[in-house]
Amino acid sequence: MIQQKIKLCIIVPNLQCGGSEKFISILCNHINTAVFEVELFILDGEAIFFQITNPSVKIVRLQIKNVRKSLPAILNIIKKSNPDLLFIAANHLNIFVCVFKFLFPKKLKLITRESSIVSINNKRSKYGELYEKLVKTFYKNVDFIFCQSDYMQNDLIKNYKIKKEKTIVIYNPVEEVITTEISTRFSVSEHKFLTVGRLSAEKGIERILRALSLLTIDFKYYIIGSGKEKNKLSHLIHELNLTDKVFFEEEKHDPYQNMSNADLFLLGSYYEGLPNVLLEAGMLGIPVVVYNSPGGISEIIVDGSNGFLANADVSDKVFADTIARAVNYKFNKKKIIQMTKDKFSANKIISQIENSFKSIYNNNQPI
Repeated sequence: MIQQKIKLCIIVPNLQCGGSEKFISILCNHINTAVFEVELFILDGEAIFFQITNPSVKIVRLQIKNVRKSLPAILNIIKKSNPDLLFIAANHLNIFVCVFKFLFPKKLKLITRESSIVSINNKRSKYGELYEKLVKTFYKNVDFIFCQSDYMQNDLIKNYKIKKEKTIVIYNPVEEVITTEISTRFSVSEHKFLTVGRLSAEKGIERILRALSLLTIDFKYYIIGSGKEKNKLSHLIHELNLTDKVFFEEEKHDPYQNMSNADLFLLGSYYEGLPNVLLEAGMLGIPVVVYNSPGGISEIIVDGSNGFLANADVSDKVFADTIARAVNYKFNKKKIIQMTKDKFSANKIISQIENSFKSIYNNNQPI
């Protein structure tokens, strides 16, 4: 007897370069399509950065750039596809769908995945007050919420009165990072530092730069990514006399090419959900120096094992001292890689997601 597949419909705003978008691509490329019939709907189907290579996943590109105009399309998707599970994985789209869940079939299970810390994200948003009211009023309509970290789960429970049994913590998956290594180190004494990420204010790259300006050691620092803060950061680099030490590279599919021999990965974020870049650095055995900011960072970094955690509010001098300490610390590259695989490998995490989907489909509590 052939078992009926679970019909899973995934809706995302886009597949541009970002953590949530990468998560969706890994999910679609690894999910067991012998168990799940998967349809991926991309509201804004232009400028796709992450490719879906799984031929069994049906991809539909829509031409909707504004989430607020997507309701007719979403209702049409549900009507035509008649899915068992509807999975949404973007903060503003999560909120939007929750408001209109009363229009969905009662049998349909709505699952959302939070990509950041809701309370902090709302405060920083242009529509923060509105989002706060909508989350507090309508988020109870969700059947289940996937949280990237314990911190994120606790934020929803404490600040939005979400029942714990409606939430489950599932870490981000990370694939093995394959690189083509060509050393760009100019001397044995020169240290190589790396940051990969969006050039936006919350990523705190400016405080990394201020800390680096205090170092007396020889180094080169590579910032890989794009964003609206680039000009501001460029001016700061000039002001700090770091123009011969800091280099920008645009976002790319293999940001770690020629970078796997980096001494340290630096992260200056003011808050994070569960940063994929730390997992990717871990897969390469690169130790991390990071501010222990709100979010799941401390659920990745074990101080002294795969990096160093600096208190979220330390001075630039203290962070600089932490970097100086880290370059002289005997990190075990193989141990860092194994730690990352054991906790965050794509096979392990996707299996957890599949089991959760099956439990929700069978009206059981995900484990």
